[in-house]
Amino acid sequence: MVREHSSSISAIDDNDATAAELAAFAAANPENVASVVETESGETGVISMSSAHMRQMFTRFSELIMVDCTHKTNRYNYQLCTFMVMNEYGEGMVVQHSLIESNGDWHMDQAVLHFKRANPNRTKSLRVIMVDKDMNEIRVLQSHFPEARVLICHFHVIKWLKEARTKPEYGGTKLAEEDASAVDSAVYRMVYAQSQEGYDAMHTILRDLCERVGIKLFADYFDRNWHNCQDMWVSHRRAKLPHFKNNTNNRLENWFGKLKKGVDGCTSMAACMKELISLDRVVANEYKYRHNRVGGNQNKFLDQELKDVLRFNTHFVADQIAPQYTAGLAKADSYLFAECDQDSGVVLVHGRKNTRRLQVFDWSCDCEFAKTMQLPCRHAIAYRKHKSLPGSVIPLMRIDERWTSQSVHLNRVRQFEYHPFDEEENSRARKKPRTHSQRYREAVRATHLIASELADIDDETEFEASLQFLLNQWRNVRQRKRTAVDDKAHAPVELSQSHSLWSEGLGDVPISEPQPISFSHPSTLSTSSQIFISAEPSEFRPSEIATIKLERRKPAVALRKSKSEGSGVSDSDSSETGGCISDGNNSSGGEDSRSDPSVNKPTLKIRLNPKAKKSGRPKKNRDATVASERANRVWFDAAQEGRHQAGEVTLLSLIDSLDREKPGLLELQRRLAGVLVKYADFARKKPQFRTLHNPLLKMDVFYVLPQKLLDKCSEVLPLTNTSSDPVVIDGDDDLPTVHELKARKDVDVVYIKDIGLYSRKQIETMQRVSILKKDAADGLLLAKWILEDALPVLPADCHHLAKVISDQVLDNYPATTINGLGDISAYNYRMLYRATPPTWLNGAFIQALCVRLEVDFPSAFFGGMISANPRSKSSKKGSKLTAKHVNNAYDVDTKILQRVKRLAIENGVDTMFFPVNFDDAHWCGIVVKVQAKRVIFYDPLNDAIYKSTLENIAWSIKRRALPGYEVTALNNPIQFDLYSCGVFVCWMFIRQAVQGAPH
Repeated sequence: MVREHSSSISAIDDNDATAAELAAFAAANPENVASVVETESGETGVISMSSAHMRQMFTRFSELIMVDCTHKTNRYNYQLCTFMVMNEYGEGMVVQHSLIESNGDWHMDQAVLHFKRANPNRTKSLRVIMVDKDMNEIRVLQSHFPEARVLICHFHVIKWLKEARTKPEYGGTKLAEEDASAVDSAVYRMVYAQSQEGYDAMHTILRDLCERVGIKLFADYFDRNWHNCQDMWVSHRRAKLPHFKNNTNNRLENWFGKLKKGVDGCTSMAACMKELISLDRVVANEYKYRHNRVGGNQNKFLDQELKDVLRFNTHFVADQIAPQYTAGLAKADSYLFAECDQDSGVVLVHGRKNTRRLQVFDWSCDCEFAKTMQLPCRHAIAYRKHKSLPGSVIPLMRIDERWTSQSVHLNRVRQFEYHPFDEEENSRARKKPRTHSQRYREAVRATHLIASELADIDDETEFEASLQFLLNQWRNVRQRKRTAVDDKAHAPVELSQSHSLWSEGLGDVPISEPQPISFSHPSTLSTSSQIFISAEPSEFRPSEIATIKLERRKPAVALRKSKSEGSGVSDSDSSETGGCISDGNNSSGGEDSRSDPSVNKPTLKIRLNPKAKKSGRPKKNRDATVASERANRVWFDAAQEGRHQAGEVTLLSLIDSLDREKPGLLELQRRLAGVLVKYADFARKKPQFRTLHNPLLKMDVFYVLPQKLLDKCSEVLPLTNTSSDPVVIDGDDDLPTVHELKARKDVDVVYIKDIGLYSRKQIETMQRVSILKKDAADGLLLAKWILEDALPVLPADCHHLAKVISDQVLDNYPATTINGLGDISAYNYRMLYRATPPTWLNGAFIQALCVRLEVDFPSAFFGGMISANPRSKSSKKGSKLTAKHVNNAYDVDTKILQRVKRLAIENGVDTMFFPVNFDDAHWCGIVVKVQAKRVIFYDPLNDAIYKSTLENIAWSIKRRALPGYEVTALNNPIQFDLYSCGVFVCWMFIRQAVQGAPH
């Protein structure tokens, strides 16, 4: 209710109420300093306030200030620019408030000028200024404080670069979420780089990443605008500055959050200023109470050394020294201490990574903690502990006086200043004339203001008259003519007031009777005007408000010159005695000016701009994104380590490099270990095949999906049908031609919910990587199995051969062909990995065995691979195979039958091998013994269904190729597990080919 009532005040009343609040602020304490600056349009552009408590805080803690602006503190869209320092408790303390019309160079310049005026001497001690990414603030602050380093808040750097990355001109709108998070993570690591080498490495990664994902323009923008100003935002560049671990403006942002509990975008300016003043008063009282209370700081969990520190310092200081104290005691014996040859007062402290320079006279060090916190560091504590120096291990003299000293002396400065707009000075400052685009923007802004006012006119007649007047003015402007200005517009304006601000007891204008107070206005927009400043009697009592005499800048200088010439008092002495605000007792000309009615009393004029430009944007919900961003950074770091371990930056280049270099299994496994498995919790997702036009693919994929999910993706992808070799169905004349296929831009992709889109090439590349990872693991298991399981059961004379085979398996790439089996790519070391239990042998392994038997035994030949489906038994149990069953036997491939016929009549042929595979689930075998005229079939499981099908195949070979042969079943050895069928078939082939082979 109070806020609604305060916000319901009209603009004219708010002007007067704001002036009253400002005058009351100045009258409350002679050390309070305020200023008001007028804009070109005669409106108030900047209102600045610095209370006595604020000035005391900056006098004590002047090494660092944090500067930031916030919006939605008043209904006039004026931004609140706040300056803050950090006190000895580690808390942020506001040292200035400036309400500015807009965040421009001129407005910021006026706020800084007030800051320098309120703190004339201590600004020279300023070393660090923390700001956000606003270039206006940086430019103005650098010009006013050339000796200070302007640092950009890390949070705002990351936020700004993230927003720049999303801009269309840099290609950010065509970026997948995963790739965008990788770019943001690279920027984050650059911001917090701890060395120049780390920054350079991450900068290279960022450029390569931007090229891979297609936003090279963003990398160019970064190099152009950010790479050359690393001193302002990179962590290691600010490590030696006294920023007291303030790398962000979080303390200031936190204070803004507390302020906005009492103000918002609908609050009047007077209520906003009242809230600012009351908050400062509360903080000042709390700070005074903490200093004046009886007693000291205690912490029973600290040892005596830290208790001595806490006795004269705050808990914040003790908490900062405690980790350094612990580390110094722990590393006192591990550090190496050596005297510097160039300087006898310097000790070199050699650590595991770095070497620090320690000054033994004042115990200062060049480490980051000592420079940024102005406190004793672990190197000084370790050295004193190592040398067993007398006194405290913690050098208490190293604690800077900012943490302990409480004496404050404020210089007397002019308490209030009102700066009207100086058109001549502003025109001189404007060196370059406006361009056409700049003039156009200014004109558009002016016409928009006029249009807004016209739209608020409800009277149709008045609206038409005003519109016609503007059209007439447009014609005059078009003809380069200017109309005469009515003098009535510049006549003094009298505002009826119920009360006056000036104290009745001090002889000023009576409170009970409103009187106009006129003064000369030097602005070119208007002549003198008569303005009242009023306040409610309940808010300002005459006995509590001192006389406030407001002077213009130029008349004040002339007045001081005349006084100094007449009385011999210098200008500096005049400013020290109170300036243009006095308490009414020490004013030399107070009575004369009050008794002489011809002397105009200067007054405070506030004219707020109701059309100030809005700033800011709707607040985003960051709670849902902080956790994901942190997880993305962890994954980004793991991916970069994986790239470094793999030696390549993309999966495709890694596969090509491995195929070209053909490393051994140990090196292969080491490099492939850098490729991690991502989205392991999404293995049960169901991928969908889609054909999209310019899909938003993930371009920086350096991981593999879970094998189960990869297999599903491969299943949903159709067979490859390229435009250069299309699959054409006979009789289908409606298929597109090759040129039509080339003209299309549709891409085959796999969509996985909650993950994203992947192209066919990406899925195939991940499959290849997964296969290689599995091959490396299987190969190492094979080498281990040979040495640990196979070697003990072999004869002693075969142990050396087993070790040689194990070494060959370890030293060869999985795709390397095996010598002695011909130049066939399928006969490689990869197939040997299938021999390790419990692995199922593949067709290449069994076929390679048959080829090797052909080479070693000229009478043995490989007949061919037969694929079959298991069938039920053709007859009842106990019945014999009849001619009907023979006629319905399994049909064997014609090519195999022709090969059987040809080999059966050749000389020297005794054995033919036919591996039989059932649905990629079971291996059986058929052997043809030519000399014995016998067809032998063998099932390791001795299962009736498999044996029945094998018998049909054997009878088919007999009937169609070998009519004079007999069919015989082999019933041993028998398999008792689920995976050794291929091994048993190989043993059976060896026994049939090698005469006298053991059973």
